[in-house]
Amino acid sequence: MYLSEYLLKLWHHKTFSGVVFVAVVVIIVVADSLVEPVYRATAQVEIKMEPSLLDPLGVGPEGGIAKTAYFKTQLNLLLNRSLVHEVVEQLDLVALFRTRSSMDERYRLIIRESENSNLSEGAILDRITEWYVDHLVVAPVAETNLVNISFLSFDPDLATCIVNAHVQAAIDRGIRHQDEKRHEAFDWFARQVDHFKMRLEASQREIHAFLKEAEMFSVERIEERTLQEISRFTAALNRLQHDRIEQESIYHQIRSLAGKPQAIANVAEIADDPTIKDLRLRYDTLKKRVVRISSKYGVRHPVSQAADSEKEAVVAQLESEIERKSQAIAQHLDRLAMIRQEILKALRKSEAALSEVNARKVEYEILKSRVKVHSDIYDFLVKNTNLIILAGTFRISNIQVVSLASTPSTAYRLGPGLSFLLSLFIGGFASVWLTLVLDHVRDTINMPEDIPLKLGLPALGQIDRDIRKGRKTSAQRKSVSNDDFYPRIRNPIPPSLYIPDKPGSGRVVALQCADGSAANALLAHPIAASMARTGLNVLLIDCRFHPLSEPAGSMYSNSSGLLQAMRTIATMGIKSGSLDAMSTGDLLFIIQQKKATGKLFVSGDSGHSMTLLFEEGKLIHLQNDTATAFRLGTLLLRKNLISSEMLTEALARSKAGRQRLGYCLVNGGYTTQKDLRSVFADQIESSIEMLFSIESGRFEFLHGAVESDGRTIPMDDLYDGIVDTHRQFHASRIIKKELHSKIVVSAIDHLWLMRAESAADGSDHLQDYLNTTISQRFLDHLRRSYDVIVLNSIPLTADAGGDMISGLADAIAVVVMAKHRSAKVLRAAVTMLPQDKIIGVILNHPQNRLSQFRF
Repeated sequence: MYLSEYLLKLWHHKTFSGVVFVAVVVIIVVADSLVEPVYRATAQVEIKMEPSLLDPLGVGPEGGIAKTAYFKTQLNLLLNRSLVHEVVEQLDLVALFRTRSSMDERYRLIIRESENSNLSEGAILDRITEWYVDHLVVAPVAETNLVNISFLSFDPDLATCIVNAHVQAAIDRGIRHQDEKRHEAFDWFARQVDHFKMRLEASQREIHAFLKEAEMFSVERIEERTLQEISRFTAALNRLQHDRIEQESIYHQIRSLAGKPQAIANVAEIADDPTIKDLRLRYDTLKKRVVRISSKYGVRHPVSQAADSEKEAVVAQLESEIERKSQAIAQHLDRLAMIRQEILKALRKSEAALSEVNARKVEYEILKSRVKVHSDIYDFLVKNTNLIILAGTFRISNIQVVSLASTPSTAYRLGPGLSFLLSLFIGGFASVWLTLVLDHVRDTINMPEDIPLKLGLPALGQIDRDIRKGRKTSAQRKSVSNDDFYPRIRNPIPPSLYIPDKPGSGRVVALQCADGSAANALLAHPIAASMARTGLNVLLIDCRFHPLSEPAGSMYSNSSGLLQAMRTIATMGIKSGSLDAMSTGDLLFIIQQKKATGKLFVSGDSGHSMTLLFEEGKLIHLQNDTATAFRLGTLLLRKNLISSEMLTEALARSKAGRQRLGYCLVNGGYTTQKDLRSVFADQIESSIEMLFSIESGRFEFLHGAVESDGRTIPMDDLYDGIVDTHRQFHASRIIKKELHSKIVVSAIDHLWLMRAESAADGSDHLQDYLNTTISQRFLDHLRRSYDVIVLNSIPLTADAGGDMISGLADAIAVVVMAKHRSAKVLRAAVTMLPQDKIIGVILNHPQNRLSQFRF
């Protein structure tokens, strides 16, 4: 609404506005002139962090968050009634007011005492306390720790006395609080000092006894000697291990060369033996001699045999000596093993001794640390006890006086000029506000009679309950059955409005909240129940994808609904599969939704096969791969548009030039493009009929660009109309499966429910998740099963997208909350809807009684 429209409203009600303006100005000016002058006495204090018992001078760091909370707490304590009572008793205000009430009317008004009454001191104290608290003002100064404490009174001396006494009482209370805390802390610290002194002495006695018993003075010497022994034993083990490995290597080498004395004799450790070295020399000499004698006398000569026997004897001696050497090495290995066992035994003994020494050292360190801990705690307690004693010499409060109040000389009032300006401002605001409120009240729809007059639409019915506040009629409160959960609407919508135009085809009615009221969105339940009670089969679909909380008794609040079904269809892919779960109409619909480009091959169990070409979801060509009766040439001959000779010539030209038959027929002058287009239409319709007749079989869709030679006659406009016509007579299998699994039975006869679900993406705009094409397909399918489909739309606003749902309906019933929006706003909202579909308005919670109006 523009500013000029507001000005027109004010001009239309200028008399009322003027009267209100003058009345407000006069009232404020007269009231200000008659009001008693009030004096304000102000003292300023500084609130500091409360001194710690361990930091009596308050020099420690301060935390930001804790400081803010502490400051707010101190402000509230300044207004505490116990502090007020303390000041009242200190100044003896009860006696003061009782004395002065007989002389001054103003004191009598404060304690509300009549001339003949005699109030008790308790009653006077309570009334003085209320007056005190009402006139005490505690105002912090921004960005500082300063606080202004003010008192308002008709007596300037009394105000000054009270505010200064209040400040002093707050300071004294802080000092008393510190003293109490100090005494409590001192008692606690004194007990702890005595306790830890006893524990420290016990720890010292315990460590002294341990030192005496364990002889800790010789522990270090024992540890040093043990470490030296372990080091010596470890070195001996290493040398022994090296010697053992070397001897074992020689022994195993000798054993591996058993029966080969010459090879064994070449081993370095064996060859160095003098005896073996001498035997090897004798063997070499005898070997040469045997060779020389054998070559001279022959092998069988006695001299040769004697030399050979002598050589064998030397070999036997060599083997015997090698065996002796091997036995010596084995014995040496045994001695090494025994020595190793002795060294290991001594090493374990030394390690055990070292472990015992370490255990004593650990125990000693534990005792030392215990003594140190007790000593540190004792020193800490003694130090803080001394600090508390020191704090007792200081009398410091967290509240410090910056300036005391002085007696005010000027009354605290607005003055004539300022009061007149204030009255002008308040009068202008009040007159404008009341005028606009009056205009709004007069322009709103309160009763059913206002609907035709102010909206120009018929009134369909009214709701007896205000869903927002949970109000029910007396009849509804007496009943607890599920049938009465839905409140009946007065004079429900006439069933004649929803009788289907033809059998088997239901109508879709959208319930649209024109005023954006969230409460009206819940009215679909009673309205749908009212329709169901007339005998119609009604399906209520909740299209609020960000629904309000479901009313108590709702049977479908936890089930999946419309959004899940819509997403399942929208995300469904198409590659290959069986026609048992997906009909041919479903295939065409999904390809259209995906705007896919490619070829679809459909083969039925009866032997029929079809090839369909798609470009961006549009069917551009369909070919029957099996039925020869539907071929182009056959259809042309059947209609006598060409002769068989023409067809033969055209087929020859098409085959020779690799051109389409239709292109050759038109360019060859055999037929016209108009006749060819007519035949194409018959061919397409026959092929589409055969396509939709395939109930079982297989399909495969190949994605990719569709090849075209650019010479085909465009037939896109024929396909769409024929396919849509056949699709109306063939039910969708996937849509039937998805929808019927989301529909639940209501507690009311002839009423079924489907909820919407909450959109997971959190978007508030309907177009972000509502697919109108899929929704229209859903509604086309549901029309066959239900007489009325009620769409519960979201409240109609400029940016919510509720008008998208109304575009899917056959009729729109507008729901309006009484006294909620002006007629002008409602008319502007209704213009967003298709005017030819609006059938009337349903009024929620009208102002009239139920017996005052009839349709």
